[in-house]
Amino acid sequence: DSSTLPAGEETARCRGTSVAERGNSSTAAASVSEDALMSDSDGGSGQTSVRQPQHLQAGQTSASYRLPNPDTSSRRAPAPAPNRLVQPGEGWTNGAIPVHTNCDDVDCTDASCNPATATKKSRVSFIPLREEMDEDETKTTGIALVDIDSLDKFIGEVIEKHARECREGHLKVKSQTKNGYELDRNYACSTCGMEVTYRTGPPPDPNAPKTKGRFKPRPINTIMSVGIFNCGAPMQHIRELFAESGVISPSEKGQAKMMEKVQASVKKVSQEELVSNRKQHVAACRALNDYAGDHKFKDGEGVEHSIARGPITTDGNGEKRAYGHIITGQQHALVCISAVTGMPIAIWHDQISCIRCSLKLTQLMKDGEVERVQDLSAADLSHEGTCYRNSKHSPASAEENAMASLAEYLLVDPKTGKIRPDDEAILGDFVIADGDTRGPLRFISRQAELVGDSWKGKAQYCPDIGHFIKCISNALFTLANKNTELRGKNLLEPVRIKVLVSDILKYIRDYGADYKAYVSTDKSKLDEARARCLRRIENLIHHHCGDHGGCEMGDCKYLQIEDEIVAQYTEEFGDSKSREEIIALKLMDIREKYADNSRFSGMSMSMGQNARKKVLGVIFSRITPECIDRVCLCLSSNPCENFFSVLVKYTSGKRVYLGKKDGWEVRLNFVAASKSNNRLTDEVRADLNIKETSFVREKSTNLKLKRKAYQAAYKKSEGCKKRRTLQ
Repeated sequence: DSSTLPAGEETARCRGTSVAERGNSSTAAASVSEDALMSDSDGGSGQTSVRQPQHLQAGQTSASYRLPNPDTSSRRAPAPAPNRLVQPGEGWTNGAIPVHTNCDDVDCTDASCNPATATKKSRVSFIPLREEMDEDETKTTGIALVDIDSLDKFIGEVIEKHARECREGHLKVKSQTKNGYELDRNYACSTCGMEVTYRTGPPPDPNAPKTKGRFKPRPINTIMSVGIFNCGAPMQHIRELFAESGVISPSEKGQAKMMEKVQASVKKVSQEELVSNRKQHVAACRALNDYAGDHKFKDGEGVEHSIARGPITTDGNGEKRAYGHIITGQQHALVCISAVTGMPIAIWHDQISCIRCSLKLTQLMKDGEVERVQDLSAADLSHEGTCYRNSKHSPASAEENAMASLAEYLLVDPKTGKIRPDDEAILGDFVIADGDTRGPLRFISRQAELVGDSWKGKAQYCPDIGHFIKCISNALFTLANKNTELRGKNLLEPVRIKVLVSDILKYIRDYGADYKAYVSTDKSKLDEARARCLRRIENLIHHHCGDHGGCEMGDCKYLQIEDEIVAQYTEEFGDSKSREEIIALKLMDIREKYADNSRFSGMSMSMGQNARKKVLGVIFSRITPECIDRVCLCLSSNPCENFFSVLVKYTSGKRVYLGKKDGWEVRLNFVAASKSNNRLTDEVRADLNIKETSFVREKSTNLKLKRKAYQAAYKKSEGCKKRRTLQ
């Protein structure tokens, strides 16, 4: 082992070993530089490199010949020659690597070019040949990902050509090296001396722009990294899958480096998509038939602005749903979606954790420089690199502050500190939210501060109708749990509460139709419709208690049956009796038929007047004449809820693995941009200089988009709506 010899003996041994002997070692040809992992070590000069004996110069052997590296003058640093490593020796992957320091010729006899010992360790993994392994036929070398077109090209241009020109020779694998997901197989012919390297991945794009650093990323490694990110599976799981299946794959560190590049590209492309979504929202708002017009004002510098107004919906969520769990998460996200276009227009992210701050704190405690965390200041935790902590608010209390920050973000460009252009800046005149915090009011107040007092009173908060009804339901459940006289059979049972809130929602929706019809045309009819809605809600409790005196005919099954039986009696016996007399005479028939055709088999709640007042007090504490005009619009923040449901796919379910760096923030932007662009991955690939696309990928993508479009159309169809309707 040359790595264990003294410098003099190592040099002598190197000079005394012939190039041919060194070339026969499978590890010698497999050796490449440390930085070559997941990169193109020869600068991307081509898929195969062929060395023909007729090009050899005087004194040069076929084993040491290398094709010249093309176009190295334009690079900042030349790519290293493939055979700078000399006689690595047994166990070289864990030891020092002998290299030539002044030239690339391993046959050089100049004393100044004697091999020196490098200090870095190699992370390159070479794959042994089949004949070097056990003779057990059940053991195979492994599985490699192969680009079909490159394989056909190699067979046609190299294998067949060699077979025609060298009829007695055979190309045999001399060594093979793993570079990420790509396998480099070095072939040699002992008869004609031909040597060629075949790479299993697709060739690099010769027209791709130059990248920083010494090496270009190999296309297959970039393609696989984008695919891993897009499928939403954790990187560790993918590596375990490939390792268990015996597929060629990169090291953990190599894959992590490539994923960092992919995430940077994803964040860039996603934010550009959100800018486009904001511009589409502004254009869509101005195109509405009932658009109230832009809000015009002057900023502090005297510049006039004309900002579009429009409805938006928002919702916040933590890195982890922490209900009944000791892990509460360290990040919070707020998504804002246009209520006109349905596209996400902004993401606001708060994070109180940083991996580098944690490492710095650990080091301080290890060195004994700090005894209590309370004694630390921000300066004590200063460190090199990006600090991922951008907020001081925990996820439990971050939403209200995030809403104020989002209000400013939609108007002010954080890079310049100035009002955004008129085609991008957004004023929210209707802020739709779930109402579990005062965040919407903070949003409206902050935007009014930025654009002036003239905006005050023009924006309003609209509760999400689903959360609004849920709050009433929860309040009734709480009332029943705290009051034993309201809990039990024929009282506030769970099924009864569900029916109550369902009827309340129906009455609110009915009033919403009247509100839209009369709000700008007839105020008196609007007042009558509002009073009717509140009266129907009040009579609902009495109806369930068996008192149908205040019910409307269309709402009450009991009155409908009563009217039907009175009509039958009048038709059979004439008008000899009054309606009250007929009802008293046929009371048992009415109740029997009502029991057969009504919910709860005609059983009513056993509540007195005081109990009814308690229930009505809970309902009307939330439904008031002042707020019902906003509630009746029945606006929804479900798109925001759907956003966080999709996010779970990309964040490993419980979302506890992405709390120290910016992985969760990147995925937030990616999901938001993907909601408006089904082919966002194409833009990410283009940003990473992946120009090619395969037939297999296009076919699978088109099939996925076709299925997605079918499902979206089906959900809007009448057949789907009928299936969801209770009969």
